[in-house]
Amino acid sequence: MIASILVSNSDRLTIRAGPRVYLPNSQFVRRTMPRDVRVFLNLFVESKELERVTENLTRLPEVTDVFEVTGEYDIVCMLKVENILAFRELLKNKVLKISGVKSTVSSVVLYTHKREGKPIAE
Repeated sequence: MIASILVSNSDRLTIRAGPRVYLPNSQFVRRTMPRDVRVFLNLFVESKELERVTENLTRLPEVTDVFEVTGEYDIVCMLKVENILAFRELLKNKVLKISGVKSTVSSVVLYTHKREGKPIAE
């Protein structure tokens, strides 16, 4: 079964599961959705705990990338989880329990247009 996002020219967003969906009298674009959820997770961390937090994050299998950054946040991570509920559990039961993590701001990836320098084919 494939999940699809159907976007019409009337700016309505419809998400359907299943094979092809046919809707007459509308101009829809079919986009195949990945089976996993990717999330950018921005972390505010206690300064003295930065090393410990990065070490703990790198041990989590759902964390695919960890970056120590300048700017508003201290650490930016890329997560790959099965679904949004898995993200919730990871955040609640693992990430926020790491000593030194003050707070987080997350952004769920809706669609990837280009990755590692290569456009994503539809």
